[in-house]
Amino acid sequence: MDSTRARGSFASIPAWLEIQNLTEESLRAVITGLGIEILGALCARAEPVPARVRFCSLSARTFTSTMYTELCRYMESCLAGRGSERTVVPGLGKDAEEFGEPAEVLRIKIEDSDSVGPEEEGRDPDDGAERELLMKLFCTTCSRSFATKAGLKMHMKRHRPVSTDKKYKCPDCPFSTHNKSNFTTHTRIHTGERPFTCLVCGKGFNQSSTCQAHMRIHTGERPYVCTVCGKGFSELSQCQVHMRIHTGERPYSCNVCAKSFSDRSTLKRHMLTHTGEMPYICSVCSKAFSQSSSCKKHMRIHTGERPYTCTVCTKSFSVSSTLRQHMRIHTGEKPYSCSVCGKAFIQSASYQRHIQIHMR
Repeated sequence: MDSTRARGSFASIPAWLEIQNLTEESLRAVITGLGIEILGALCARAEPVPARVRFCSLSARTFTSTMYTELCRYMESCLAGRGSERTVVPGLGKDAEEFGEPAEVLRIKIEDSDSVGPEEEGRDPDDGAERELLMKLFCTTCSRSFATKAGLKMHMKRHRPVSTDKKYKCPDCPFSTHNKSNFTTHTRIHTGERPFTCLVCGKGFNQSSTCQAHMRIHTGERPYVCTVCGKGFSELSQCQVHMRIHTGERPYSCNVCAKSFSDRSTLKRHMLTHTGEMPYICSVCSKAFSQSSSCKKHMRIHTGERPYTCTVCTKSFSVSSTLRQHMRIHTGEKPYSCSVCGKAFIQSASYQRHIQIHMR
């Protein structure tokens, strides 16, 4: 194919649209049927859809909102309706040297100048203005895809060659260490071994320290106390993160929108709002979740597991936060106070409902 670009415009591609883990066969079947020439991977253009469908039958993947529905809508109807030739060009981004490996950049182009979208109306077709839209960057080692350069660059660090001066090297990933204990703990990630078991609920852990910290959920022990407000925590790391509420420190920043967070786990959860991926699927009802912990909590609906027990009345709960809320019945704690009339509440929801009375 002639690499020279014909006169035309680029179709609008949402940078957040996830397309990974689609089989080449399923993509080519659809694209060939629409008469689209494909040289690389898949392209997409978002079309507004009213339904909040989260599952795409083509890819068998689940996403937030209507991301994948938009993709399918474009592939099956928008392209066919316009009848324009569109070509997907896998290029080597100028960022390739930065990563040490070629980064695949996907571009989509409308080849005929007669098919001009609403966003192109009013433009001179001869002005030569072409909008390159970076859609997806792929790791050439594991094929994982990213919406931003920064995300891919950070990920590529995991694939750096293993240092030869470290005694213990993991055969399954680039991890290496001088410490035998750290190496043994790491290998359990791959083997799934969890030799440390909670004596109360039977939950298994790959580290003794993690098991000990978990046990405090059942005992109620909170040895780490905030020096500002006196709030207690079962783990030192939790207390350290909490202290940032008082100091205002937010050391973890999103490389997409620059929003900052006080802890790494919150940043990771936030990043899923840009990708929309929901990789954790309930094996019973197929409901999808963006976080492993949310999926595990949901699974307790099906299993009936209630690992969190009240030490006063022995009532049990599936979620630790519900237990903490329940304990206020026994302690009399009412942390939510109305600034208008002074009435206090155990639950935030009750407080919010009460506030509406004063707003009428």
